[in-house]
Parts: sequence; C-alpha cells; structure tokens
Amino acid sequence: MKVVDGLTSGTVKLWNKVKNTLLPTPAKFHYVFNMRELSRIFKGLTGVRKDIVLSGSTLGFKPEIFIIALWRHECERVFVDKLTNNKEKDQVKNYIHEISLETFT
Repeated sequence: MKVVDGLTSGTVKLWNKVKNTLLPTPAKFHYVFNMRELSRIFKGLTGVRKDIVLSGSTLGFKPEIFIIALWRHECERVFVDKLTNNKEKDQVKNYIHEISLETFT
C-alpha cells in the first residue's frame, strides 16, 4: 500500500518542521518536541485493528483515505493539542495539510 510507505517520511518531516519553528520560550516551556511525539503518532496508528481500517469502506472511505485521515488526526492530537494559541494551532494544521499533500498525492 503506497500510503503506508509515506507515513514514516511524512511524520518525520512534520516533526522536524514543528520542532524547528515552534521553539520553547519562558512562557511556552512545554514546547519541546522530541521522539516521544513520533512514538505517540505511530502508537495511535498501530492501535487500530485491520478490520476497522477495511470497514472504512462501508462508510464510503477507501482504506488508504482512512489511514491518511487517521494519520492527520493523530498528528493533530499529538502536536496541536500541545499548543496554547490559535495562531500556532492553525500554523501546525497547515503544516499537516501541506505535508499530507506532498507525501500522499
């Protein structure tokens, strides 16, 4: 499945972009993005059973689209939920969108 091949490279690309642009400050000391974020994303992806991915087709989704949507959700859960203001949240959501277009199209 071509989508699965892009999960690792897309996730690492997103992680690098986030950790290099959203640096910790005294007010945002928790803006530390380490490899733990990568493991949380992949834990969320691998925690879904195969039959759930395949049953996405009953909802009108191809399994590939379901995996991309799940990846985007996990990236938002791990990165966006850690941020404190809407500008930065929107910025990371845009990163996720851009990288998903680059990686999965």
